[in-house]
Amino acid sequence: LLTEAGEGGAGAVRAPAEAILELFGPDRVIWGSDWPVVNLAGDHGGWFAQCRALVAPAHHDAVFGGNAAAVYRLDRA
Repeated sequence: LLTEAGEGGAGAVRAPAEAILELFGPDRVIWGSDWPVVNLAGDHGGWFAQCRALVAPAHHDAVFGGNAAAVYRLDRA
């Protein structure tokens, strides 16, 4: 999203991110960094922090790892 946001940057992704979370729910959303392409519009660390700010802390584990681990049947130990 960030590389396609243009001049709006991180602020321009708020509405799509909120829509995605509302439509699919935090138990079905998997975050992807788009690294290294995201470096064209910012940096991975900054993008990750911005995304975490868009997701309620109660849903961080699911969106930023748990959902992907479940879908891909990965052991998170």
